[in-house]
Amino acid sequence: MRLLVAAAVVQVLTAVLGSGSGWARALALVLTTVLVGLFLGGNSRLPGVPLIGLGLLLNVLVVVANAAMPVSVTAAARAGISRADLHLGSDALHEAIGPGTHLRLLADVVPVALPWRPQVVSPGDVLVVAGVALLSLSLRSAPRGRRSWSTTRPPPGRTRRPCPTEGVRGR
Repeated sequence: MRLLVAAAVVQVLTAVLGSGSGWARALALVLTTVLVGLFLGGNSRLPGVPLIGLGLLLNVLVVVANAAMPVSVTAAARAGISRADLHLGSDALHEAIGPGTHLRLLADVVPVALPWRPQVVSPGDVLVVAGVALLSLSLRSAPRGRRSWSTTRPPPGRTRRPCPTEGVRGR
């Protein structure tokens, strides 16, 4: 959990102190990705974590291929967002999808027309949300006092060994 808290702190500090700096936001994105990746690697057996990891990987691939996250202006319009509201000219981490866009299907192309906050998300974002939901449900359904999947089931390949005195009646 400390890794996730550190990643959140990096994002908040960057938003507050370096919001106008493209290099600060890019550095924060890399650092956050590393911290979250370490968390995911250490918790890969938890339900939903592989989906979260796959979603983040897809997002990283499209951002690296384009040096920013491409956004579909058409999908934004379907969600109820104007091109001006996307702030593409002032946001160094997002750009409009164009003829030179690589991995277009992994970009922000999914319109989400929420009444309180419409947005455009990527397929990777959808996988992350699905993974977080699955993880939350699995932790919520764990017995009280046992909030970790690893404490409720033995690791793969291991079975419970019976106690040497199990099944032996006392004299």
